[in-house]
Amino acid sequence: MSELTQYQKEQLPLLLIKGHTIKEISELFKIPSHRVSTYLQVELERNLHVPLLFSSKTIPYHEDEMDYASIPEYKWEQITKEEKHILKNNKLKTK
Repeated sequence: MSELTQYQKEQLPLLLIKGHTIKEISELFKIPSHRVSTYLQVELERNLHVPLLFSSKTIPYHEDEMDYASIPEYKWEQITKEEKHILKNNKLKTK
């Protein structure tokens, strides 16, 4: 039994994409079908790309760069129902 070179291993997924079967690939490289399957699995997992999505706030807190040093002020009308509920029901406990 012969071993495949790294280049040949990397070509296995491309051969599948081109329409070759695992049996045809095993005959081409003169190795058993189960080894072709194992090499394919390893190559596919190695090249697995997982997309990362980062969602974040897209609206700036301030329009002007000079305002970054100030604390933002909100009008009661701008606050959501949930925030109003929290502010109305907030009981500060002091000892």
